[in-house]
Amino acid sequence: MSNFDIEKTLNSDLMNISKDVLEVGIDSILEDGLLKDIPGLNILSSLAKVGLNIKDRLFIKKLLHFLYETQSIPLKERRKTIQAINDSDDFQTKVGEKLIFIIDKADEAIKAKILGQLFSLVLEEKLGYQMFLRCAESINKIFTTDLNWFLDKSHFEFNDRIERESLFNAGILKIVSADGATTMGSSSFELKYDISEVGLCLYKYLGKSRMKLESLTDRENNKNKW
Repeated sequence: MSNFDIEKTLNSDLMNISKDVLEVGIDSILEDGLLKDIPGLNILSSLAKVGLNIKDRLFIKKLLHFLYETQSIPLKERRKTIQAINDSDDFQTKVGEKLIFIIDKADEAIKAKILGQLFSLVLEEKLGYQMFLRCAESINKIFTTDLNWFLDKSHFEFNDRIERESLFNAGILKIVSADGATTMGSSSFELKYDISEVGLCLYKYLGKSRMKLESLTDRENNKNKW
């Protein structure tokens, strides 16, 4: 999928991906030519005639979920933000290329949906691109169930060791102190955690969308079409 131009699709006023497209199997999408009229995506229909491997098919599914979340942003805003990021000296990789890397790393379509929601905030200039990249890295490192567990919390104690370590390894938690104690000549430390800047960002923007995310996960698991 290295030859796919996601920027061309994002910068198009013809991007129109329906929920029906997301809910059918990837084979039906490719065979029925549902992508041929969408700029950038039409190349995928051509590639399907040659033959796509399983990884490519999974990538297309994730890509559609990502794009679906961004298409409601007015074209003018999309073009303006993407151009500003590409013109910035702060980022060496173009937006389109970076998004392909990020979407490809997602191990579930649900993560691509979350990433699309966050990138929409970037396009609306509500979220900085640098923070989006940090959040994307965390999302692609964590199990979806652990992320949902975090987003569902109304208060945070982090008593569950497995979930706590998962959140820490993903950069959603940070260590704020280590209290030491010595008992019978043996030293031990109790680590105390707090929510990181990335974690606060994810909770702020995604905390109330957990039910939507679970609904999508359940639907796709039940259909098991890809």
